[in-house]
Amino acid sequence: ANFLRDRGMYQKYFQFCHHRRGQSKFVKAEKLFSYEHGSNFRIADETYERLLDEVAIEDYSLYKYSERMCCEELRTFVEYEGLDIAAGYGVDKLRDYLKRVLPDADEFVSSLREFLHTDPMLPGGDKSFNNSEPIVLSNDLSHGEVIEYLRSMRGKNETVDLAFYALRDMGSCKWEPFVKAAVERNPVSIDATCDLSIEDVRRWLGRMVNESIYEGQRLAQPDEAANFHRADGVEKALLLANVIRSRNEESEVEIVIDKQDIVVKSGGKEHRFVSCKGFNKHILLKPDGGIKIEE
Repeated sequence: ANFLRDRGMYQKYFQFCHHRRGQSKFVKAEKLFSYEHGSNFRIADETYERLLDEVAIEDYSLYKYSERMCCEELRTFVEYEGLDIAAGYGVDKLRDYLKRVLPDADEFVSSLREFLHTDPMLPGGDKSFNNSEPIVLSNDLSHGEVIEYLRSMRGKNETVDLAFYALRDMGSCKWEPFVKAAVERNPVSIDATCDLSIEDVRRWLGRMVNESIYEGQRLAQPDEAANFHRADGVEKALLLANVIRSRNEESEVEIVIDKQDIVVKSGGKEHRFVSCKGFNKHILLKPDGGIKIEE
């Protein structure tokens, strides 16, 4: 089952069987894998029977597909013959057994053997480690003192520096990673607006509460804004840019952030928002996927 999931081109040659109350029903492999994709149950573990119960009656056949191999029969054959193709035992038997449904049984068995065999690649010991200055915090430090201390450590400890990126503290971090994530890794905001035109998306953003879920100069990603239905103007601009890019990857999108005034330019149109974050940035999302950011 794991092999068929990995090599989907072979699914069309296989079927699975569901036995219930003395009756056998058959489902095409690619159909069962499509059910698995949206389920908590899996073909290759103890939840297999529960996955079969999720299959709609119309996706079952009461008759075996003659041009497909039944996975349950294949499993019985392998167990009865005691085959161990990973070790090279019974390769010819398996190949001959599969030839009645597989036009390229030789390639299938060869790929299956390769799939079952793993060469461990352990990291070498010839590594050099850079020592960072340790983080030293005491219980008597206030919240503000902890933050100031960590700010002073950013150039001395990489973990501390990355923590500010995780915090979305865009007043002290480079914007390129944040913007790249905003337009490449935020599917929720794209799905939420899939039935809206770009102008409708603009109006939808306009109706949102114009306030970020984060205080100060921290920024939310587009999916967070879509989930919470509130966003600062900068966050709305990034959400709109994400939607525009998802519909036309070749389009160039320009975002001008001038303190309170935010403008998104694309396709000869301008969309305006209002911000209270106090940033000054000029963001250009290029058609080739490049990102240029200037003060």
